[in-house]
Amino acid sequence: MLFSLAFLACPKTVETPAPVAEGHPLDVRPEIGAPADFVPEAPQVFTLNNGATVWLVERPGLPLVSVRMVVGGGKAMDPADQPGLVNFTDTMLTHGAGELDATAFAGALEQEALSLWASSGQATTWVGLEATTDTLETGLDLMASAVGEPRFDAEEVDRVRDQLIGDVQMSLDSPATVAGWVADSIYFGEGHPLAHPGIGNEESLASMTAEDLQASWSARFAPERATFVVSGDVTQSDLKDQLEESFRDWTGKPSLLPEIGPPAQTPGYFLVDNPGASQSVLRIVLPGWQADDPYYVPASLGSVVLGGTFTSRLNRLLREEKGYSYGARAGVGAGPGYGRMVTSSSVRGDVTALALVDMLGEVARITEGITGAELKKAQGAAITDAVSSMESRSSIAGSLAGVVAMGQSPDRMAMELQAARSAGVQDVNTAMGMLDTDQALIVVVGDLSVIQPQLAEVLPYMSWTVVEK
Repeated sequence: MLFSLAFLACPKTVETPAPVAEGHPLDVRPEIGAPADFVPEAPQVFTLNNGATVWLVERPGLPLVSVRMVVGGGKAMDPADQPGLVNFTDTMLTHGAGELDATAFAGALEQEALSLWASSGQATTWVGLEATTDTLETGLDLMASAVGEPRFDAEEVDRVRDQLIGDVQMSLDSPATVAGWVADSIYFGEGHPLAHPGIGNEESLASMTAEDLQASWSARFAPERATFVVSGDVTQSDLKDQLEESFRDWTGKPSLLPEIGPPAQTPGYFLVDNPGASQSVLRIVLPGWQADDPYYVPASLGSVVLGGTFTSRLNRLLREEKGYSYGARAGVGAGPGYGRMVTSSSVRGDVTALALVDMLGEVARITEGITGAELKKAQGAAITDAVSSMESRSSIAGSLAGVVAMGQSPDRMAMELQAARSAGVQDVNTAMGMLDTDQALIVVVGDLSVIQPQLAEVLPYMSWTVVEK
């Protein structure tokens, strides 16, 4: 899922700074360069002989190149009885390929100081490469081998399986992760291809064979499904030559992409027990706007006002005024066939119910509108984040790969920034007024022995359902 604007696509985890009062010089984002005139650069676009598409932003100077290959088909292609198969398969891509077993493949990367990785999204897989101009050719050769002829050696499959099962166990110990999983399972609904955690579970991972991984790979990886996003010190002609050479033998006949229907969007109140926890995680999900909705960008600005900065409404209330939390966030997200706004925070366990009341109150209040001053600050944040998204070769490649994953045009970032700049208070207020708080999905993860009595006293009209992790 992609949150807010394309250049705000990935929520960042940051250390919480000391409180900043409104009007303080630090209560504004610093300008970078000339943000008032800044326009995100649209990539050069061309096609390889094998049918793959390439987006390139040239960045001469430092001899560095970042590559992202986006391939259609993410966790939505997990079989119903094998959640986590796509993630397992994609993890294996860099664990031996072609004539190189896992050790030799890792050695080849290390020898040239290359970084190569793969990860799964909702409807896409990303393969990333970080190289220098001099090592790009070798890096592309290894990437081509990883996506075109992965080995899936039995011993390595078992080793990675153990690693992934460990990741599942650690994730279950993360209340924020569990809150997201539970919210997704209810929001999308049973049987929906996006309802399950992409990482899978211990039982499903234990059952997967090398043959299963091979089948998942061959169903998804093919040039016609691939878009290369490249940023760095390389010209179009040189890049095209290198890609054509490295991927000249890459072929494939992928399966049809699955139909991803609309989510269930089931409202309700759900609790997950986390015995002994000193904090509770609160998550509120509301149906929202798809990426092509004309109110998507105004809505993203509204979410910035609600919880997109340290001086947002939620942070002023929960962090500064009440001392309930170190921070709260709100963001607009869009994915295949859906859009939503997610608000979340970790709060002290002893004030869980009170904090939830305050969060719900702020969510309700944002539907009544924002001020001109709040809009100006949100627009400044959007401009600064857009500039930041184009600061490094890696951030450029990542931001544009997010645009590809959303199925949007190469000039999407520039269009969003222009829409953010031109949005008026009424645009944002109209978007926020579309939120239906009666459709709220609320998930609370915490020590039920502590929070259930609070909820019964403070929110007696809510009927809570206890669900397992």
